[in-house]
Amino acid sequence: MATTESTGTTESREVGARQRADEPGTGHRPWQQGPLPEIAGYVGAALVASAALNFVAQSWEDWSTVVRLSIVGTSVGLLYAAGLIILTLAGGRSGLAREDHANRRRLVAVLFAFAAPLTGAFVAVTLDSRGLFAQVTPWLILPGAVALAAAIAGAWSTPGVVSTLVVGGTAAWTALASAIVVAEDQPEWWVPVIAAVLGALWLAVAPRLLAVPTLSEALGVAWLLLMLGPAAVTDLAATPEVTDAQTVAVWVSRALLLGFAAVALTLFARGASGAWAVGGVLAAVMASMGMAGQALGWVAALLVAGVVLLALSGLLLVLRRRTAEPEAPTSDPVP
Repeated sequence: MATTESTGTTESREVGARQRADEPGTGHRPWQQGPLPEIAGYVGAALVASAALNFVAQSWEDWSTVVRLSIVGTSVGLLYAAGLIILTLAGGRSGLAREDHANRRRLVAVLFAFAAPLTGAFVAVTLDSRGLFAQVTPWLILPGAVALAAAIAGAWSTPGVVSTLVVGGTAAWTALASAIVVAEDQPEWWVPVIAAVLGALWLAVAPRLLAVPTLSEALGVAWLLLMLGPAAVTDLAATPEVTDAQTVAVWVSRALLLGFAAVALTLFARGASGAWAVGGVLAAVMASMGMAGQALGWVAALLVAGVVLLALSGLLLVLRRRTAEPEAPTSDPVP
């Protein structure tokens, strides 16, 4: 009897976790109560982050190791600190799973999602500064493994589309590094074996983080971004001997990503799962970064656009709160 009750409790928790991770859309609501402020805020923050990354990339080679570690380490610390503060204020992992904390749950998931690969990047910069990346060694696996561990911790605290995709991305990072190390001293057939084993593990774990329909949508969105993203972010000005056909392909990829972003965010606003919101934001950022390239003017424009969207998001949230405030009861006139 105890075993049956324990099994039932475990299954109930798994079902509840999947339902929470599914991150259903908001349905048909007035724009004041819909996801528009949240979407504007995430797109704005993503544009600001992409502009910052562009600025950093342009001067990265000129910085010392101490400066690089300070920038990456500070970013990781701020992201985790903000996520943990929100997590604590929401009542921990169980409190964050409540339906009325859906916005906070998504925000924490995004913060942890950015922090996981940056944690791996911090390890990579540290190892590179010590000359451990000068040749193929097992140290190549460590940054991806650390990022994967951080991503799994984030997926445990905030299961959902964002955390699931980050687990998949960091697992691919670890798999690629492992394949490079193993293939150095082993037969070539080890590489597909490693890929198959990690793929099987991913297929076993991912459905426990997301409901199957949302998982299918998330994988479809990820596939589209992987197909169009590399071409869209190509800097034509920095690429030598670009043909007209390549230029057309790059701009078509950017146009398709912008179109997908508009469609995906519209679907999310009309009630689709969070996979569409994540894909829409990433598509918009990839296309914007590609068009900005290394030109400081365009990068500054990205920064300004991001700040404007963040301000618009804050304004919409203020209007939402004022709209949601109950009107003061009026007393009936005395006859």
